[in-house]
Amino acid sequence: MFGNRARGKGNGPSLWGVPARARGKWSSDTWTWILVAVGVFLRILEYSDNRRLYQDEASLQPSLVGLAFYDFHTPLNEWQLAPPGFLAVERLMVLLPLPFAPAARLVPFFCAIASMFLMRSVARRYLAAAAVPIAVGLFALTGWLLYYSVEIKQY
Repeated sequence: MFGNRARGKGNGPSLWGVPARARGKWSSDTWTWILVAVGVFLRILEYSDNRRLYQDEASLQPSLVGLAFYDFHTPLNEWQLAPPGFLAVERLMVLLPLPFAPAARLVPFFCAIASMFLMRSVARRYLAAAAVPIAVGLFALTGWLLYYSVEIKQY
């Protein structure tokens, strides 16, 4: 259908009449890395915002500050639930010489940063090359994922 008529001179194979040179020089891998960088940057901005503690976070605070990091037998306050490993790491983080909220939000923040790179790897493994930047972009830019990236909860 497009045959030789659609090919430009020295422009490579065409796609719907558009020469390869005119389609762009950036590959899907380049776009993916750009979107990973944007996602990391947005998560850093979310962490640096240092918003007030949400109700669930404030309810978990006495269970993190007042107990030893290895105390898993004392029930959590206000019907809170959390896995023992999460509690242990959070209790160690609040011992850092930082205010409570930034110290307690470090673990979810680091996990959110790591999730950007893991999302890229998973998308490359299971999706076509053209779909990888779309999946990573949606993961990087979704508002709720940004909000929960610095929430002091195990989700």
